[in-house]
Amino acid sequence: MRLVPVAVAIFIKKNANGQFDTFIQQRTAGNLKGFWEFPGGKIESGESSWEALCREIEEEVYFKISSPGELMGIYPVDYGEVRVLLNVYKIPWAPELESAAGKIVTLQKNADITQWQVELLPANIRLVEDLCQGLYHQP
Repeated sequence: MRLVPVAVAIFIKKNANGQFDTFIQQRTAGNLKGFWEFPGGKIESGESSWEALCREIEEEVYFKISSPGELMGIYPVDYGEVRVLLNVYKIPWAPELESAAGKIVTLQKNADITQWQVELLPANIRLVEDLCQGLYHQP
């Protein structure tokens, strides 16, 4: 089984309703083309996960991350012959996302993604659940 390390950004902002918004993009290539996901990409040899994330966001979303992120966790995902290790960072909102190619969606307290009306990558569903748990259920 091939192992692929990936860095992922989950941008967060609180909206006027007291809920949290995030940003997702649609895959444009590969066997998962058409699915929606959080932005990011493969970690290249010699890169840290943070360096890869900054590079990927600049390449995909066309801006530089200016605020430090917080590592939310590392999530293993099996896709048959490939195992992906998602290095997931929670990142403060960037105004550039308002005009980026993608969607701004609201994270519901119960982690319900059906309202987004998109086909989210299955691996990203767990990220949404964990994120909502941390955002809405803090002691």
